[in-house]
Amino acid sequence: MPLQLASIRIEGASLLRRSFLESLCSPYLLPRASSSSAVGLTAALGLIAVAQSLSADLTAMDVFDKVDVTLQPAKDVPKDADKRAQQELSDVVLTLKNRSRLLLKSSTDVGDGEGSASVQARVRNVFGGAEVFNGSATIGTRTRKAFNVSLTAPILANPDHIFSLGAYALDRDCTAWWAAYEGLRGARASILSSTAQGISHEFALQADWRHIGRLRPFASRSIRRLAGHSLKCSVQHTYMRDTRDDPLFQATTGSLTKVVNEVSGFGSDVHHWKAELEASRARTLGHGYAWSLGASAGLLKTLDARPSHLSDRFQLGGPLSVRMFRFNSLGPKDGGDSLGGDAFWSAGCSLFAPLPLRPHWPLKLHAFFNAGQLTQIDQTIPLQPPALSPLLQPSASAGVGLMFSQGPLRVELNAGLPLAARRGDGARKGVQLGIGISFL
Repeated sequence: MPLQLASIRIEGASLLRRSFLESLCSPYLLPRASSSSAVGLTAALGLIAVAQSLSADLTAMDVFDKVDVTLQPAKDVPKDADKRAQQELSDVVLTLKNRSRLLLKSSTDVGDGEGSASVQARVRNVFGGAEVFNGSATIGTRTRKAFNVSLTAPILANPDHIFSLGAYALDRDCTAWWAAYEGLRGARASILSSTAQGISHEFALQADWRHIGRLRPFASRSIRRLAGHSLKCSVQHTYMRDTRDDPLFQATTGSLTKVVNEVSGFGSDVHHWKAELEASRARTLGHGYAWSLGASAGLLKTLDARPSHLSDRFQLGGPLSVRMFRFNSLGPKDGGDSLGGDAFWSAGCSLFAPLPLRPHWPLKLHAFFNAGQLTQIDQTIPLQPPALSPLLQPSASAGVGLMFSQGPLRVELNAGLPLAARRGDGARKGVQLGIGISFL
């Protein structure tokens, strides 16, 4: 006997606004007739599919610990319905268990080339529409202090479309690659839309005030010339396609592609177009063996023929990118300062193998080959292929080591050597430690 959807009942949702629940359920119910006793029927969708979809939507909103779904005979049946219709009508009943609205935690983190300690606060369901407020304060070895607040909310009760509004501030010690400190204060508004499984688009408006200051006595002339205040207002679009069944190196299918485009101007003193591409692919070979390939590239072109701002330039080198080079040490230099580049590329391949006699351990043997380079371009003239010729002289490295993974965190201890390096590149022989989430 076919079943038809009579109504959707949600129990345990007292903290959610009625208008929010109506927006959540309305796609599954036909508009009600003028009669107050009419009941919307959705015969085209199977009740199981409706229940699974609603459960997935509520789970994705991150405000419930548990979502139970049951099918029950219709509670409210139209008086004019015949006996057969009464038997076919069913309700989808969702029973919710709310998560704690307030979360406070502290943590210490090591990754991406620095260590930090942070205090974080989260308030769920702020206004009764599955909104989430996040705030954090961080101190670290490189990012001396950072503050961040954000408010996210599903658009029209749809977790596939998220609006986010945030503000942030940080002070960073950049003396490891240029003899100055960087300050940043900014705000950002964005809409993130998941259009298909593993595919998302993000559109953002961002305003940043940057300050390069607190120069060291040995700062180069280039850094002194580029220091000072800067205001950047930009529009960004990020496309991501991640179809991997495992985000690390044990994937059996899929790949990752990410493209970021940014145009700045709009009343600021920075006018440029900046594009960046990232792609990776990994496959397991069975019995604990796996391989991975990764590549990235970027281009920065100013729109007013002025040199690019130091904070906007690409940096390359270090245990998370081109291994066996010091952090941000590739590309143009002035004395001991790395000036970054307006164009870059990098690529790498890795092979993972289990430890002998301990194949089930998360500790793996690791062999790698990396290559890449970055360069500055003359922003006063149209971009021509000869301007990118320094990219054809890459720095490269190879080595072996140990790799440990725990969740998204990855730790590498490698021994290797540079195979090719340009004058001034921060080549490093011997042992190098890398801790982070995203590796080349």
